[in-house]
Amino acid sequence: MRTTPFLATTLAGALALGGAAATAGTAHADPALPTPTERTVTDGRTTFTQVTNPAGGAVLSYVPGGSVKLLRVTTDEAVLAFKDMNANGRLDVWEDWRRSTNERAKALAQELTIPQVAGLMLFSSHERNAAAGLTDPQRKYLGVDHLRNVLNASSNDVKATVTWVNQVQAYAETRARSGLPYVPVNFSSDPRSTAANDSAYNAAGSDISRWPSNLGLAATFSRKTMLDFASTSSEEYRAMGITTALGPQIDLATEPRWLRVDGTFGENTALASTMAKAYVEGSQNTYDLYGHPTGWGEDSINTMIKHWPGDGAGEAGRESHLNAGKYAVYPGNNWAEHLKPFQAASDATAVMSSYSIAIAKDGSPLTGNRVGSAYDKVKIDPARNAGYDGVICTDWGVTRGYTDPSSPFGMA
Repeated sequence: MRTTPFLATTLAGALALGGAAATAGTAHADPALPTPTERTVTDGRTTFTQVTNPAGGAVLSYVPGGSVKLLRVTTDEAVLAFKDMNANGRLDVWEDWRRSTNERAKALAQELTIPQVAGLMLFSSHERNAAAGLTDPQRKYLGVDHLRNVLNASSNDVKATVTWVNQVQAYAETRARSGLPYVPVNFSSDPRSTAANDSAYNAAGSDISRWPSNLGLAATFSRKTMLDFASTSSEEYRAMGITTALGPQIDLATEPRWLRVDGTFGENTALASTMAKAYVEGSQNTYDLYGHPTGWGEDSINTMIKHWPGDGAGEAGRESHLNAGKYAVYPGNNWAEHLKPFQAASDATAVMSSYSIAIAKDGSPLTGNRVGSAYDKVKIDPARNAGYDGVICTDWGVTRGYTDPSSPFGMA
């Protein structure tokens, strides 16, 4: 199977986020060599075994009694532990935490089944009740559909979130077997940190630090403040098992009547671009004691900049989640201006498309296609043509129309 950029990027993220790697073994190691240490860790609902490799090696965890076992490899310096994540009894390239993430992702891509690849191209709907724990519908989409991208829309209740996340990850791990390698779950979230109680896109609950909205952060005109926010919130997300932020929302707010202006960095292109880039940098890095970025680390999260190619030009300020707001209109033919914050933040690991149909002031389709962004090759291609190789994700519900039964929206 050919490795696509999407698949390799998705798997690289999964391998980095899963924190899981594995050990292969020889029977008679030198007793003088350093060996891995193990301890039992529990949240009261799910139990893991945590394995710390010697000499600064990877810290692993696995579900005791499950299908994933430890392998042990003896080197000249130490005995090392790895996870046998496809239960085949040998150390494969993608299980070897000593290798690069990209090398591991490409190797794992060759081993995935077609149903697993299909599952990686899906996102769950909004999961709003972490306190309920792992449910039967979740078991179905994890175990039968191989879905691995889950949207956590529950509150900022750390205990409920962590115990649910651990249950889900443990269940996903126990599905692994020979011919069906383990891929960890990528939990994502809409904004959680906005101080305003009336924000339409913000999780309830106080178990997290509170900050101004994106517009409020932009009003500080401080790149450092944005970096501080991004690095703090990403650390909090990771502590709750969340590994992807469905944001930042970096649409240029060129239509002041739009209800989502407070979620943007405003209408100034240069300021929005600066803030967007800082958000991505602060989220996708870990920082040392001196505040210097050290690259991806245990406190990093993915960012998904949105809504490509810019949703701030909604006709008369109408919202594109609704059928009444299906059009984005560009009376000044200034479509390219809306791309600039996205170009500035192109290091983001993911980008989310808008819903809108782009039209000119006379109502004619701006791109030659009267279709929403998710189906508009002319609107999506510029990202790839500019060299962007991250994940492109549609916004939710693009196959659902406002006339469909029980559908409150009209995104299709």
